[in-house]
Amino acid sequence: MNNKRKGKKQYYAKQQKKFKQDDQNGAVINLTENLNGFLITCNNNEFRCLKEAYNILNDTAERIYGTYSNGEASESNVNDVDIEASIKAELDGLKSSKVRRFIQAKTKCNNILFIRSNDENIEPDRMVRSIFDYVKNSGESNCRFIQRFIPVCGTFKAIESDKFVPQFSELFSKFASKEDQTFSVIAKVRNNSTFNSQTKLKETVILTILKERPNWKVDHNKPKIMVLVNIVQRAGCISILENFIELSKYNLVEYGEAVKKLEKPINENASDVKAPSDTQIEIENEPDIMKTIPNQLSSET
Repeated sequence: MNNKRKGKKQYYAKQQKKFKQDDQNGAVINLTENLNGFLITCNNNEFRCLKEAYNILNDTAERIYGTYSNGEASESNVNDVDIEASIKAELDGLKSSKVRRFIQAKTKCNNILFIRSNDENIEPDRMVRSIFDYVKNSGESNCRFIQRFIPVCGTFKAIESDKFVPQFSELFSKFASKEDQTFSVIAKVRNNSTFNSQTKLKETVILTILKERPNWKVDHNKPKIMVLVNIVQRAGCISILENFIELSKYNLVEYGEAVKKLEKPINENASDVKAPSDTQIEIENEPDIMKTIPNQLSSET
């Protein structure tokens, strides 16, 4: 028994040492602007959560996109390139972080992880949909430490609040549907003193969306689209999510439990899955922002 525990400790010590080496070699970067990927929350056990996330992402990407190749290896003309230099370059390439399909970007916030991809083909929305579809079809979430698994379509610098609107507008316009939609907004601020009011941030996001998409309507009860804005230290993450309530607020464990409670066959459409009855959108019990928005819009036109 003691040998088994010792073996586990040695394994995790080696893994932690590897992640530290990756950090020192530049494989792990801090969360910053111009990234897309996955924002993952957990309740302590960040290291095990990260390990679970890597396993899920690699398995899903393999299933959707096939085996990953970073595209750096190429045939060389032996007449033009020194053979020894070519071999050294290949070995350096194998050691590079770019060989890995997914890599962490440090958030410096407890229980908040961000994973980016070196693979340009990766579409975070498609990946997360496939992950939840797998849970729906298999009835298993395949995780213990991951809570929310949220695709992020883009990030921006969250240092100056006056620059937030143009940055958000650019990303939102690029990824949001132009079709008629109902929407709601959830905004979270963590370890950032610039955005000291989540309610004010939420109001700004709603106003900006209504200007960019005049055909969208606010619906806090049953929105088709949930817009998440997560300010994490100096970076802001934007997510445009469908089926937010049906997917248990993108909580993998809760969604897996909801699937198990269903009496319907598990191979039906994911849209048939209902979240637990106590699931509610977090914005509902907050101050009614929309009472002040029409006046603001009229004064600005």
